Amino acid sequence: MPNGDAPRLKTGDLFSDDACPLCGVLKEFQASYLRQPDTALLANVCGFHTWMIAKTAEAESAAALYLRLLDRGETEDSQSDRCDVCDHMRREENTRLKEFAGQVARPEVLKWLQQRGTFCVPHAQALVMYLPESLQNDVLLALKKRRAELRKKLVDLVQDAHGKRPVHGGVLGRVAEYLVAQRGLGLRS
Repeated sequence: MPNGDAPRLKTGDLFSDDACPLCGVLKEFQASYLRQPDTALLANVCGFHTWMIAKTAEAESAAALYLRLLDRGETEDSQSDRCDVCDHMRREENTRLKEFAGQVARPEVLKWLQQRGTFCVPHAQALVMYLPESLQNDVLLALKKRRAELRKKLVDLVQDAHGKRPVHGGVLGRVAEYLVAQRGLGLRS
């Protein structure tokens, strides 16, 4: 891998209330990779990652990649539905899913999962495929429980607002984080 070791999924990464730990690790991995992508290995880049490279990569690396892509466009069909960065991310995502699946049976991870565990829907569904049947329900119940807790907080907030009691907006931020996280990273192609 061009950027050395990727961030590893640690138990400490899990203990968050409203964010998917897998998305968090993948966002870190993507940011690290895009700062110094191995431009020699990139032949196809989706629009999203083209913009991300322009925003985050060192100018020299991005310029070298863009020159190569421009030159290639003159000589061959440069339109591809494939994105090498997305493929790289997908491989990393599968590695992290397997890694996390191996940790779920640990007592502290199970406790977090049962009390406060939050996953985006795509990662919860993918994670279930890597888990033994005895643990699959724990992931699905955690997702359901967290959604119910946030729903109750929102109902309370609305009732407080109607009752002319002070409304605490921190709940809105937590729910927004949760709702955004339900989409996952949304990798392309």
